[in-house]
Amino acid sequence: MKPNYRFLLLVGSLLLQLVSSTAGADPSVSDVLHSAHLTRLFALETRLATLDSRNQLTKKEQISLTQLKTERERLCRWSRVSKQYVRKQPAKIRNRMSRESIASIVAAKASLYGVNPDFVHAIIKCESNYDVQALSRAGAMGLMQLMPETAADLGVENPWSPAENIDGGVRYIRAMLEEFRDPWKALVSYNCGPEILRQGLPIPGESRRYARKVLRVFVKRGRGK
Repeated sequence: MKPNYRFLLLVGSLLLQLVSSTAGADPSVSDVLHSAHLTRLFALETRLATLDSRNQLTKKEQISLTQLKTERERLCRWSRVSKQYVRKQPAKIRNRMSRESIASIVAAKASLYGVNPDFVHAIIKCESNYDVQALSRAGAMGLMQLMPETAADLGVENPWSPAENIDGGVRYIRAMLEEFRDPWKALVSYNCGPEILRQGLPIPGESRRYARKVLRVFVKRGRGK
């Protein structure tokens, strides 16, 4: 088998970035997340190289190859934009916000973009449980857990701002509702990205459970009124 020089060069570059990003005695949240994504990218490239080296792929392997390439593109974009957002994360003591204040923002943004406010509340409840400073291991931020690349695409300058975060999240879920015309599919795409549905790829179990959970919370909120 011929050596994959592109893969070897990429591995060397990733390892160099990983070492440099973890150097220092007191790494920031941004550095830790960046290093974690570089590690995931390294593992992903290894799997891609294995599939690329084969002459014939089964249908399942072809689907896997497409998913891996999509994930690689997402991780590369994440690495480019993640640090600028994490640096904006304010101190928790200065960023507490009452449910009433959040509800007023939800009402305004839901009315502006034509989305049911209870649907938005259900997403926030399942995504962050109303924690303005929620930060997932994958790098999703704020009340509606916007990923860095999604926030950048939506033009959200500061996803730690409740108003900006909700504005971007509501616009994003509205776009998914308009594209798929189905709340369940819109929630799946909100959770794992629309390309899964667009390409007809298998929907991750986590995304299925997430969509069902949000819809249950939505229905419960409606019954409580």
